[in-house]
Amino acid sequence: DHADFPASESYLRRALAADPHFARARAYLAVTQAALPLIGIGPLDSLNMEVRRNADEALAVDSTVVEAYIAESNALSNDLRLAEALTPLERGMAIDRNQPNLLLFYAQALAAVGRMPEALAAARQAHERDPLSVSAWAIYGYYLAMSGRVDEGLAQMQGALALDPNQPISQRAVGYWFAFDGHPDSALAHLQRSFALDSSTYGGRSNLVFGYASTGRWADAERERARFARNRRSTSGNYERATVELAFGEYDNAMTSLERSVQAREPLLWIPSLPCDPLFDPLKANPRFDLLMKRLGAKACAPRLQWPIARPPRRQPSSD
Repeated sequence: DHADFPASESYLRRALAADPHFARARAYLAVTQAALPLIGIGPLDSLNMEVRRNADEALAVDSTVVEAYIAESNALSNDLRLAEALTPLERGMAIDRNQPNLLLFYAQALAAVGRMPEALAAARQAHERDPLSVSAWAIYGYYLAMSGRVDEGLAQMQGALALDPNQPISQRAVGYWFAFDGHPDSALAHLQRSFALDSSTYGGRSNLVFGYASTGRWADAERERARFARNRRSTSGNYERATVELAFGEYDNAMTSLERSVQAREPLLWIPSLPCDPLFDPLKANPRFDLLMKRLGAKACAPRLQWPIARPPRRQPSSD
């Protein structure tokens, strides 16, 4: 469940070299390729073309290979065609409603457009069908928390960490939810752990900025903000900048950064639920947020939680 996408791609290509008509291997290759932009490997447009080609070839051999429908959906999500991304998954569900990965991606696609009750139900089913899946534990917990069941959700996400403490995205999720649950020191510890595991994806240094801000350690937040500003390598830089600006209470700037992130089709955008993640709650009073949701074919969830950062500070002098 702890994916190494480049290694997976290599093994799958070797399998296809041995048997070019191995439909499931070609479908899994397409799923793997769809994930590569998230970790900064390869250009989005050319990879999406490869994803669609391999998914089509897999389905031409065997139209019941549901992983090909997952790949088609992920390519659409990469293009931020979020409402359209549901259609291939629904085709897959008509073939097999019990496949855990299909259920999990269906849950993510539903959450991406703000259909949280349905997303929660699909994630619960995925977790029930594969109780050893770290991703199912974490995603079900994330959706529980976004549905207002924060304590249950945190317990579920910590269950994911018990299965695999080296999952950076699970560490990140637990960190943010500890912040929203009023435990900033625990939040910072998990966000630091996430950064130590993977400093270049899943929000990178922007998570540290948020963690330090939630504890009121503004000099540390400013230091990490200055380091963040010098990094030009991220594939989701506008998204991460929006996180930094939210931490500092710069909500108009954060809205602009989020709009730029959507315009650039940054790969991190469809991993969290933009409509329902409380990270974006301060932007929901801005009419531009509603316009952005309409552009994405999504509907925002109402804010449920208190913002965990007490007040925007005056800018401190940055240090290294």
